[in-house]
Amino acid sequence: MLTLIEEELMIVGVSSFTFKILSNTYIDFSNNTWYYPLEFGELLIPILAFSYCMMGIILIITSLSQVYRWNRAHHMRVVEILDDYFQLSGTIMFRITWKPLHGIINEMEFKIFHDIFCKKFNIQKDVFAFDEYVIKVFERFVKRLVSIRWQDWCFVCVLVLLNLLRKTIRLEYHHCNSYDFKCSEENDHYLFLFTGICILGVTCFYVVMSRYFEKKILVHHELYSHLDYPYYLQSIDTASSKKSDSRRLTLGGLKVC
Repeated sequence: MLTLIEEELMIVGVSSFTFKILSNTYIDFSNNTWYYPLEFGELLIPILAFSYCMMGIILIITSLSQVYRWNRAHHMRVVEILDDYFQLSGTIMFRITWKPLHGIINEMEFKIFHDIFCKKFNIQKDVFAFDEYVIKVFERFVKRLVSIRWQDWCFVCVLVLLNLLRKTIRLEYHHCNSYDFKCSEENDHYLFLFTGICILGVTCFYVVMSRYFEKKILVHHELYSHLDYPYYLQSIDTASSKKSDSRRLTLGGLKVC
């Protein structure tokens, strides 16, 4: 993942240098209509790239914590997780914390999804390394999320063309003349603020939808809140202790990815 971030920074440096050369090649280039979208692109690419890099760093830190939780939950017995849950459920921090962000809830949901996954694909839980499978899938998703693809460059081109259209129809927060640099700078600030709010809104939407689909799976198994998790875990722990499953996986069945 760090290699991908280094590649992005290299691409940003080359693209910014190219835009700077283009914007300073001709003396009267500022009178050209394409000067403004080029200047916008020169600012937009570093901002988006640094946002990608920051997102990558945050994902690295978050993934390390999440991987630790998954490994811990996979190697813990159900009774140990429930013991931690009942000890923490009476604390004030647990009550005021949003439950999907709490570590013990993540561990309980990991155990629940492990059971659901194995039942869905008829896999014996004891021999399936569910934590390794989830980690590999998550790692592949993060790499695809951080890497620069041609769709990202198309997105930048679309934003540049939209900004050119905005300049052409004079869709601005304040109507400024060509010599009022302070007014133009204020318009640019509002533009980037509005763009940042839109990107944040889209990100929050994906986060909410991701949690919605997780809850949809849990509700399908009659798990409506975290209060139902202990009963489900106790039931699968009791069933697994009584049931002697003779199924075995082949070498192909143990493959992940």
